[in-house]
Amino acid sequence: MGLRSFYRTIALWLSLTSLCYGQWQPITAVKTGAQFYLTETLKANYPHYKSTVTVNNIDSRLKLLACDKPLTYQLHDKSLRASNVTIKAQCLGQVQWSFYLTARVALEGEVLVASRDLARHETLNESDVRLEFRTVNTASHSTLTTIKSAIGQQTKKPIRANELIKSSNLTAPQVIQRGDLVTITALSNGISVATAGTAMANGKVGEQIRVQNNRTDRVIKARVSAAGQVQISL
Repeated sequence: MGLRSFYRTIALWLSLTSLCYGQWQPITAVKTGAQFYLTETLKANYPHYKSTVTVNNIDSRLKLLACDKPLTYQLHDKSLRASNVTIKAQCLGQVQWSFYLTARVALEGEVLVASRDLARHETLNESDVRLEFRTVNTASHSTLTTIKSAIGQQTKKPIRANELIKSSNLTAPQVIQRGDLVTITALSNGISVATAGTAMANGKVGEQIRVQNNRTDRVIKARVSAAGQVQISL
């Protein structure tokens, strides 16, 4: 069923049932409620940004029976992955109905951008990035908002000067290379014991890699804690 046919069917059904109920829901109130809902949702999901919400006009042919309870709203796809979103408005009162409306959203705030052209696999320092006030859409939810969040991270791809820097463009640098001598620290009930070992794989902080205990030649799995440092829990 096309959109026009849908609206005609809804209008006919409501015209018939209005003989019993006889009062229409103000469309402007539905639109205002949707805008409030979406604004609050954006505040909760993107607290560092100022949001702008524009609810698109609702077809004037659509007539809805007055709801005896506050309307409820929800995102159609449960997310804010795009600048154009769809919202479901519904009445869960004695008379029940629901329909979808659309809105445009935008976010404004300080975001991290590249101060210069960055090559792939560069480790970032403070001079490589800067904060700049920009308008972004919600698809850019991985955009970074602090300089600290990028320092020490490594680029996964080339980034041009003035380009937005997203968390998806960065990765933790490898602090251990295969064959490196490492210190293996075993932790148990607040007691730690350290021994020398050899890394059997490359590793980033937080990753688990295989290491060889140089005293026993036993190969174990340990978590990288820093450059040249791995830990195991007993």
